[in-house]
Amino acid sequence: VRRDEIASIEQSPAGQQRTADTSESDGLQRYVSWQDVSDQAVRLYQRRQFQAAEEMAKQAMQMAEAFFGPTHSEVAQAAGLVGAILKDQGKYADAEPFYVLAIRIWDGMEGSHQPTVATALQELADVYVLQEKYAQAEPLLYRAVAI
Repeated sequence: VRRDEIASIEQSPAGQQRTADTSESDGLQRYVSWQDVSDQAVRLYQRRQFQAAEEMAKQAMQMAEAFFGPTHSEVAQAAGLVGAILKDQGKYADAEPFYVLAIRIWDGMEGSHQPTVATALQELADVYVLQEKYAQAEPLLYRAVAI
């Protein structure tokens, strides 16, 4: 559901019937549900309730994949959140694939996602440094600096 469709649904009079009204309502409900789960994951992470935040963030990522598609920036953002939560728990090897996914998605998108890519590169490099994998961290840091 695009933002203009959400606005259209929100502004329509109650009870008004439109073509594909049911699918628009379903789409809006799925969007709201995803947003709620995503927001809850962030709140739990901010409260340092890592286990619950990890579960919610993974759920938000799955919902984003289903709602937006597997290469959408919201999926990358959710993957980055999962990576950060895992990293803060010391689960460095588990965090790595989530950062890699986020970088791959943002790299493949059109438009200016360079600052986001640079941040994700730095986070992944940090995961490698914490595991003493300096040879893997170095090129990521050079690339982040270049951005």
